[in-house]
Amino acid sequence: MMPSRNSTLTLVGLGMLLAAGLPPGVGAQSPGALLSLDDFLNWEEIESSAISPDGRQIIYTRKSVDAIDDRWRSESWIVNADGTRNRFLMKETGVSWSPDGTRIAYVAPGEPRGPQIFVRWMDAEASTTQVTHLIRGPSQITWSPDGRSIAFAMSEPIPPEPWDLEMPSPPPGANWVAPPRLRGTGYPAGQYRHIHVVDAEGGTPRKVTDGPASYGQPAWSPDGSTIFASGGEVGGAFGFPMRTNIYSIDVATGERRAITSGRGRAGAPAVSPDGRRVAYTWRDSTHRFVNPEVRVMDADGSNGRDVMGALDRSPNGLWWAPDNSGLYFGAQDRGTVNLFFAPVSGEGARAVTEGDHLLQPHGMSRDGRMVALRTDPMEAGDLAVFDLDRPSDIRQVTDIHADVLDHRQLGETEEIWYTSHDGLEIQGWIVKPPGFDPSRQYPFVLGIHGGPHAMYGFGASPVGGSTYYWFDWQYLASRGYVVLYTNPRGSTGYGAPFADAITDRYPGEGDYQDLMHGVDDVIGRGYVDTDNMFVFGCSGGGILTSWVVSHTDRFAAASANCTVSNWLSFESQRARYGFWSFRFWEDPTRHLAHSPIMRVDDVTTPTMLIAGGEDENTPPNQAEEFYNGLRYLGIPTALVVLNDERHGLHDRPSNYIRAWAMMHSWFQRWSTAEAVSANGRRR
Repeated sequence: MMPSRNSTLTLVGLGMLLAAGLPPGVGAQSPGALLSLDDFLNWEEIESSAISPDGRQIIYTRKSVDAIDDRWRSESWIVNADGTRNRFLMKETGVSWSPDGTRIAYVAPGEPRGPQIFVRWMDAEASTTQVTHLIRGPSQITWSPDGRSIAFAMSEPIPPEPWDLEMPSPPPGANWVAPPRLRGTGYPAGQYRHIHVVDAEGGTPRKVTDGPASYGQPAWSPDGSTIFASGGEVGGAFGFPMRTNIYSIDVATGERRAITSGRGRAGAPAVSPDGRRVAYTWRDSTHRFVNPEVRVMDADGSNGRDVMGALDRSPNGLWWAPDNSGLYFGAQDRGTVNLFFAPVSGEGARAVTEGDHLLQPHGMSRDGRMVALRTDPMEAGDLAVFDLDRPSDIRQVTDIHADVLDHRQLGETEEIWYTSHDGLEIQGWIVKPPGFDPSRQYPFVLGIHGGPHAMYGFGASPVGGSTYYWFDWQYLASRGYVVLYTNPRGSTGYGAPFADAITDRYPGEGDYQDLMHGVDDVIGRGYVDTDNMFVFGCSGGGILTSWVVSHTDRFAAASANCTVSNWLSFESQRARYGFWSFRFWEDPTRHLAHSPIMRVDDVTTPTMLIAGGEDENTPPNQAEEFYNGLRYLGIPTALVVLNDERHGLHDRPSNYIRAWAMMHSWFQRWSTAEAVSANGRRR
């Protein structure tokens, strides 16, 4: 019987892949054991955190694997800022502290059915009130400065385009098919999003924006009379704002006006403590890659200016200094994430923290204590706090991975820089197997990040907070591989020109050569078994993996995951994700030139393709196109479509584990040795 389209498909060696070839003793809990896929069943992550206004307590979202129901479970924990009294708080997540720190607001299931806003008192009684009774879910909840009101955003369906038809009425008792799904000449199916305000003790919400537009990210003025929000008219081809501005909204009357203008996207408004200024991010509408600016203007929209100066990095989060002197924000920089400060006086942004780590800021107390998620090559991601007047004194306050990693050998990570074909300097990292011996030779894996506008770094993760990638590298190292991950051109964290270098060229000669020169650098160190080299990546990394195997035969096997193989068909499926003009039919030359499917005849590498069955970013038929070409040409291949999986291959914990078991088994299958053992020796 043929498998259904929604089932897991493997066309070569399905039974061997599912066996997965894990070494004996996987999952043993003795000290010094190697990390295994079993350990992922006990993996945890910190998704977000919120520090209390007085800086004494932190509520954070703790995410863990539910191995019974095969899903991720998130819940709120609370810890003192000195790391004491770390404890479970409640099942609900995504909290917002009231300005006086006595209450928290959050969204949870309520009555009528669906998400509602709740308020919980943070005293011993811990009484809770359901504040709203909405028919649609709220988001982006924000307290008013006096703690009496809560602003939130709520979506509403865009009314369908009227279409008068001469249809007869169904006869009594008729069972006609449901009306067709209609996309007419107006907006496609989409939503407006409007700002509402509700009393913090409960009541009927009041809508303060209206019309064919969407608004979000509300920020209150200190006197509570005005809300500043990012928004714009909904229109164009996609049913969401193509351009956004910052709007000033009178809370009492709903009167609103745009206080920014221009061709671009304004977002993340932040009001200064004295109410005199509004900061926001701004990105010009352009075909080229540009980093957003941090801008500051007077509260009436006048005197707007960029305060980033020469710093060409993308800001993450905006927090005003307590004395109104400038803005703090996180930014990627050459494989790190640190905290920066941009004074309103115009001297330009400067680094506040330093270190070879990913220090993702989450929030700041009113007296200048910052909470952040800190990751480095040997620490998988925990909360840390520091005071802005002592930024070098970073103190870890959680240790959520100790139960797994304290009993595991980990591979050491080495930073490298190397020169590409045209003289461009590229940064990368080598992860070595536990017990690494440079006099021996090891199988090798090249891991390619997605995006492509993203950044690997010290701690590996190219996305905010996620530690999947940290686990990836250490798992591969535990299986005996030397791992290389790099930031080829197109990556963020090195300035806009570096990221923009792939525009109209992706994937192409430059990023491909950057990767291959990195491989050559590691080979030159003398400990790589060049007969056993492998390559993989997901999303942008899957695209580049497809490009790599169509340009070289140096790898023994590959796994191109969440890939795009044909930009022409992809544009029609996901036009808003395109890297070039949507009007590709006017000149499809570049789309064809950079589509791996056009080079499939050059592939000799055994290549597996893994896709999520419900992936809307890189639809699974993109993997199927490349697979069909390889199969037609007789190249060893396998197509794996994971059930109930969207983009990234980790919606379901079992799918993450299954994907890695398949990749490891696929690499073993095409190894020149009978198997690759955990210590890197052939056996």
